[in-house]
Amino acid sequence: MIRYPAAMLTSVGRNVEGGYALSSGDMHDDWLGADHRVAFAATAELDRAAWHQPATASVRLGFGTLPVAAAALVHLTEILVHATDLALVTGQDGRVDDAQCAALLTDMRATDFDAFRRPGMFGHERPCPADDPAHRRLLAFVRRDLTA
Repeated sequence: MIRYPAAMLTSVGRNVEGGYALSSGDMHDDWLGADHRVAFAATAELDRAAWHQPATASVRLGFGTLPVAAAALVHLTEILVHATDLALVTGQDGRVDDAQCAALLTDMRATDFDAFRRPGMFGHERPCPADDPAHRRLLAFVRRDLTA
C-alpha cells in the first residue's frame, strides 16, 4: 500500500520537470528499496523541487496534459487521499488533517470532477453523512468504501 505513493511522487515530480509519465505497470515496481524512509525522503524532495514552475507551465500526467494549477490539484488529491487511506487502515484517523481534507473537498466540488469519474480513477460519490469528519466525506466523494 505504501509503494504507490512513492511511485506517484516520483512520477509527478519527474513529469513537472518535463520527464515522463509512469505506466500503470510501473506503479507496481519496487520504489521503496531497502528503506522506505529513505525512499520517501528522496521522492518528497524531488516532488517539492518540481513544483517551482511558472504558472503557465503544463504537466503531463498518465491520463493527459494539464495546466500546472490543475495538475497541482490532482497531485494534492493523490497525496491527501492516499495518506488518509493509510491512516484509516492503520487506525490513525486522528492524525488526518481534517481542515486540509475539507478544503480539498470544497475545491473538488467546485471543479468539473466528473471528468475523473471513470474506470481506473474515481467512481461516483458514495453516500456519507454530512456531519461525518471531512476526511470521511472526502473519501466518500472519491468512492472509497467506508464500511470495510
